[in-house]
Amino acid sequence: MRKEIGLKHHHLVKQAVKHRQQKQIEKGKGNLHWWQLSLIGVGSIIGAVFFLGTGLSIKTAGPSIFIGYLIAGLTIFFVFNALAEMTINDTAPGSFRTYATKAFGHAASFTSDWMYWLCCPRKGSVSATLD
Repeated sequence: MRKEIGLKHHHLVKQAVKHRQQKQIEKGKGNLHWWQLSLIGVGSIIGAVFFLGTGLSIKTAGPSIFIGYLIAGLTIFFVFNALAEMTINDTAPGSFRTYATKAFGHAASFTSDWMYWLCCPRKGSVSATLD
């Protein structure tokens, strides 16, 4: 008798499962745009290169390299915290160059902008030549 009840409602269960699967497929469709997928890919590449570089530096310098990473991480934290505070207090469009212009003048902002730009190709070439 129990087997007959299971077979009797088998088509309803099958239909409910199919409906749920279709809802999950539709829910997953169209949520990510091309630029979001590009950012996921770039983040994956950066993460892989970061861990490769970390492994090489630990192999070369030993575990003391973590002190350097800690100092660099704290420095980055304080710099971005300062940039966030400046952004909150002055919502002018632009980046750090805008704040350098207001605080130190055009020469300092020109120099900081070019130094930032010149460091970008160096970072890319170092990442590409890691063994």
